[in-house]
Amino acid sequence: MFDPCDTTQLRQNVKAWHDEMTAHIRSNDPFNHCVSSSMGSIVGDFNSKLHHTLFTNLDFVKQHLYGNIQKAKSKEQMTYLLLLEEDTGHTAYPAKPFHMEEFGFGSKGPKPQEKDPYGFDVHNTLWASMFSSAMGPGSHWWWYYLSSNRLFKYYKPLLTFCSNLPIPSDSFRPFTTGSVVNDKWLVFPNNIQTYYMKNATEDTIYGWCQDTAFAYQSLRWLTDSVRFQNQPNPTHTNWYHFIDSMVFDPGGYVYTMNEAKKPGPSSNNNTIALPISNQPVGTKYSIKWYDSETGLFCGSSSDRPVQIDGSGNKFLSFQFPSSIRDYRHNTVTNTFGDVVFVIHLMSSEQPHHEDKQ
Repeated sequence: MFDPCDTTQLRQNVKAWHDEMTAHIRSNDPFNHCVSSSMGSIVGDFNSKLHHTLFTNLDFVKQHLYGNIQKAKSKEQMTYLLLLEEDTGHTAYPAKPFHMEEFGFGSKGPKPQEKDPYGFDVHNTLWASMFSSAMGPGSHWWWYYLSSNRLFKYYKPLLTFCSNLPIPSDSFRPFTTGSVVNDKWLVFPNNIQTYYMKNATEDTIYGWCQDTAFAYQSLRWLTDSVRFQNQPNPTHTNWYHFIDSMVFDPGGYVYTMNEAKKPGPSSNNNTIALPISNQPVGTKYSIKWYDSETGLFCGSSSDRPVQIDGSGNKFLSFQFPSSIRDYRHNTVTNTFGDVVFVIHLMSSEQPHHEDKQ
């Protein structure tokens, strides 16, 4: 007799059903389609254990992720969570492709168009998840929001960028330059958030970096604080949380893209440093930059050597393009304060088509 309280038995039943349906589909599909299943959050013991067995006989791994976007500047920002969840999927199924088939704001509180009408978080999360080493960028769930706010255009730059690249090998793994502080803040050097993936030999690195002033959470944080100055207790520890029933400062950049409200550079240092472990000191790399709003080539630099710090750690150092983030003149020239990069060993540099439109 089935006991609904027996979670072990329930997981086994779910797994057995999927195995049976998978076998049935494969035996009756003359076109040999890939087979998978929809899996929600893996938070919690039951879901976590189910996730680690469910996709054993399926062709690729899928998951959903709805971040707590109301917590400004927390480690729960969507870009970081996508990287962590992709890494979880790879650890559980190292030989299978992984895809975040649903992501977006949670269902509680204001609708997405009220929180982020110009899709800052959509743009940022698509580019960050592009370099999570998943089988593609995450799929945003709120399609009516994308359609009504004309945000599907954010997918085209990714397609344009990818059309200039060779297919990456399956040895790529995802990384970020951020570190979690006090189990709360995700902090990036020089206030430049960087998400990237590199292969095992470190001859190729693909990535995206952005001034953190343009992260959705930072834009909301700045916008919300204007309204909170009039609240009874603005110094309360939860002052940075978004209150579901309110919309703050409708004249802010996140709501209007008003150039007068656009953030300037959030630090006076454009240096980005990526750890390097499998190449000797002095090894030289070239860097190519791509516009995040078009996906097109926009500049390059070369002869960037692997260096070593005082602790013996090797790293590759380069500069965020000043043409986009110019701290000397306190200007950021593009809408999202970000740029995409491709890094190759100079001796093994792959061809690219910088004139492709």
